[in-house]
Amino acid sequence: DVNISADTNTDNIKNGLAGKNSDIKINGKQSAKEFTDIQNSTAKAEICELSSYGIINGKTDTEFKPFDTMTRAEFAAITVRALGLANKSNITFEDVKTSDWYYDYISVAYNYGIITGESQSIFNPNGLITKQEAAVMIQRTAKLCGLNTVYTNDLTRDILSAYTDYTTVSDWAKQSLAFCYDSKILPDTDMEINPLKNVTREEIAYILFNMLSEAQLI
Repeated sequence: DVNISADTNTDNIKNGLAGKNSDIKINGKQSAKEFTDIQNSTAKAEICELSSYGIINGKTDTEFKPFDTMTRAEFAAITVRALGLANKSNITFEDVKTSDWYYDYISVAYNYGIITGESQSIFNPNGLITKQEAAVMIQRTAKLCGLNTVYTNDLTRDILSAYTDYTTVSDWAKQSLAFCYDSKILPDTDMEINPLKNVTREEIAYILFNMLSEAQLI
């Protein structure tokens, strides 16, 4: 589904925060898809809720594949759908063609600063997203939603130092991870961050749902 601006039922839509980007438009709830493979997922409720808003789809009509990893293109798609964004920009990545299903999604996400290329010419749409990369993209999305995402270096260090492997986090991701943990977007039950671990589809559903809830959008 590449229709990034389809209208749905707009009943019971929350207004969000006062500082959110005016282009954000949350679709109304519909019936959630009945995925047959999420019974053992810790994010079952979040997957069903995001599905009911048309934000996240299954790999098939009946399977969500919660333990599969997620690509950069897939992440661009769900964030664009989550916020109802549609304003495109001209992108000239060598590895993103206008005929690709994800072209419009990447174009929109790039325009709003949610996601960037790995270089000026390469986007790497099929590259997998690590936990620290996901945190950066979620922080950028949260900023569009009006959340306060700015953390001082001291506060960032205080938050991350609670985890045994905090020194392995890349400098460019530290503030983003601190924001996600402090805002309860990421669960703080584990003793390790595992910043380079590839995130799964259920993990993305969990953190995206928490961010949208924190932003008072769903």
